[in-house]
Amino acid sequence: MTQSFRDKLHGEGYRLTRERQVILSFLETAKGHHDAVEIHQRLRINGHRISLATVYRTLNLFAELKAVERLCVEGQPATYEINGADQEGRPHHYHLVCSVCGRVMDMDPGSLGASMQKLEEKLPQTYDFRATGHQLTFFGVCDRCASS
Repeated sequence: MTQSFRDKLHGEGYRLTRERQVILSFLETAKGHHDAVEIHQRLRINGHRISLATVYRTLNLFAELKAVERLCVEGQPATYEINGADQEGRPHHYHLVCSVCGRVMDMDPGSLGASMQKLEEKLPQTYDFRATGHQLTFFGVCDRCASS
C-alpha cells in the first residue's frame, strides 16, 4: 500500500495495528475479490490469530478511507479488493458479475474509462453534482455457466 494511505490512516487518528497490517498485506497480494469470511479463514489457515469481527471492522475502515473497494451484489456477501487507484500498475476497472454462479471478473475499462471521466467532468454543470468516485458493474452469465 502506498505511503499516502499509511499517512492518511495516521492523519485520521488510526494506528496501523498488526491486524490491520495483516489484512492489508493479504489484500495487496491476493488476486480477485474476497469476502470477510474468506479473508478471515485464509488468515487463520496461515497462522494469524484474528477475529472475524476485527476483519469486518478493518474492511469497513479501509473502505471508508478508500483504500479498498467494496463490491456489493444482491444476495451475496460484500467482497473487497485493493482500490485500483492506490495499487501501482493497476488502473481503475469495472466488474462483470455472473448471475448464475456469482463469479466476479475484472473488466479493463478501455475507451469506456475516458467516456466515464468526461461524464464525471460534466456532472457539476449538468446536475450541480460533484462525483467523488463511481462503480460500474455489468450483470449477466459467464461462459462457464452459459455452456453448462
